[in-house]
Amino acid sequence: MKKQVIYFLGTIFFLVIWINTSFAQGPGEPFHPMTANGAKGVAKSGHILVWENPSETVYNEIYFSSNSSLVASLDTSARIVNGYPSSTLNSIDLTMLGDLNNYTKYYWRVVEHDSTYFTAGPIWYFISRIDPTWQTILFDFSNGTENWIITNDGGKCVWEIHDASEYTLPATATGNVMAADADACGSGTSTLSTATTTGIDASESMDVFLEFDNDWNAISSYDSAMVDVSTDGGTTWQNVLTFDGTDVRDTHEEWDLTGLVSFSTFDLRFVSIQPGWDWWWAIDNVLINLFGPLTPILPPNYLAVFADTTEQRVLINWDPGYSPGQINGYRLQRKDGLPDDSTIYVTIIETDANTFTYSDYNVQLNQDYTYRIQTLSGPPPWGSIWGNEATAYVPEVIPVELMSFTVSLTGNDVHLNWVTATELNNYGFGIFKTSLGPPFTKEEKQAGWVKIGFVPGHGTTTEPQYYTFTDESLQQGRYQYRLKQIDYDGTFEYSNIVEVEVGLPNDFKLEQNYPNPFNPSTKIKFTIAKSPLPGGDGRGGLQHVKLVVYDVLGNEVATLVNEEKPAGEYEVEFNAKGLPSGIYFYRLIAGSYSSTKKMILLR
Repeated sequence: MKKQVIYFLGTIFFLVIWINTSFAQGPGEPFHPMTANGAKGVAKSGHILVWENPSETVYNEIYFSSNSSLVASLDTSARIVNGYPSSTLNSIDLTMLGDLNNYTKYYWRVVEHDSTYFTAGPIWYFISRIDPTWQTILFDFSNGTENWIITNDGGKCVWEIHDASEYTLPATATGNVMAADADACGSGTSTLSTATTTGIDASESMDVFLEFDNDWNAISSYDSAMVDVSTDGGTTWQNVLTFDGTDVRDTHEEWDLTGLVSFSTFDLRFVSIQPGWDWWWAIDNVLINLFGPLTPILPPNYLAVFADTTEQRVLINWDPGYSPGQINGYRLQRKDGLPDDSTIYVTIIETDANTFTYSDYNVQLNQDYTYRIQTLSGPPPWGSIWGNEATAYVPEVIPVELMSFTVSLTGNDVHLNWVTATELNNYGFGIFKTSLGPPFTKEEKQAGWVKIGFVPGHGTTTEPQYYTFTDESLQQGRYQYRLKQIDYDGTFEYSNIVEVEVGLPNDFKLEQNYPNPFNPSTKIKFTIAKSPLPGGDGRGGLQHVKLVVYDVLGNEVATLVNEEKPAGEYEVEFNAKGLPSGIYFYRLIAGSYSSTKKMILLR
């Protein structure tokens, strides 16, 4: 009955998640992680996770844990970065978390937020590196049988996850255990099943030991349980121990595998033979202890790969590895696809000890490639364990296609808007401006095209992207604008030119100084309307303008402006250095217009 209730609740949970996912909106999922799903060999320090974000992301969060359920449920205890309200990351250095555990599966997830909702990305995982000096590999089944291949050898039941409370096991066995349980399957059943874990790297290990918590409850002489190892990929198996029809319960088993698997990569399997409606075999805390040389050879801590479509290549970089003797060089391997694909690694180059980068030109567009590296030391073919697997996606070549570039005007603010249909390696857009007509200042006369801003691009995308930029508070005049689209490799191209004319102000205005109160300086803005008298300067004539600061007794303490000026918007700075704290007044006089405002100096 308890198992039925659990199943029912699990079904409800699945429906809730499915319904929420169906109706949720957000910017989209992150994509193209460099540490792709199933990557192995990650060093316990110095590793960096890299990925790409959808263009609509406003900020994102990163979740990371060895507990998959915490990451799946977005538990805040697993959140290591929160970019709220405006920080968008595309990489995270795991050094911030301290050293990772040895040979442990870690899960990570990026949640992308736009202005209204969020999109939770897929759950990716990697496996940390084996420490060749001393390593423990623990399978406690807290995350199910995910590291084990379960096969049915002719019975009706197989190895499954059960609760430790159902069996007689040592006190260290808690929570989930793995059991081949014919009794739990019901009357008339049989359990002939094998649980296998593969690819345990003991290539640097001198001594190897196996431990596990055990409850073997047999019913007859026909029952048997075996632990086997294989060093040839499962073609042949060597027996470690065998239980027969005699119970072996509530024990912690310890077995020396050194003579069978040292200095090799091996597979381990548990075989349960229960031909009738028998009892069970339950195990937990399967522990493999690896003891290696005192001075191990280590691969580089961090292998990084990046696609470069300008030359159709993958750029590969790594840091130096470590060897107690001289490093002879590095062996770099590649396979097609992702880390968990079944494709085979092949060596693409062996370098010298002073080489830390390589360009792989033998790649196709729209393909994934996964790389790994090891340090070479001693006589060939001796090398270290393999370092981290890193994946690069080589995209299709897509040019930056500009669909439109327009300009609009709101008051004295110029709004630039442009749209791209597709982008390839787009670093961003430089915004350039030039003034037309009479030069109003010496700087404008000499400048020509001046860069006034930069807007980041979206890298590579096949989706339309929308951009905007505002040039604020312009003086009257005619202006032209153009874009400089820049690629990541520094190449660039200019857009067409758009033009706008900013008109003369129609009203006088004296604005409140800012900041206010102030110490010791503040800024004062004012607007001079066009004069009714014609002028030859292109701005509708000049007017005499005076801006004066007074103290509370009416004494003039500073004259900020006292000259003829054309119509337009202006800003001046008043520095009250040497004046005492108190209330001051500033007055603007331009033609028949006059206005006075108060400001406060606080020391």
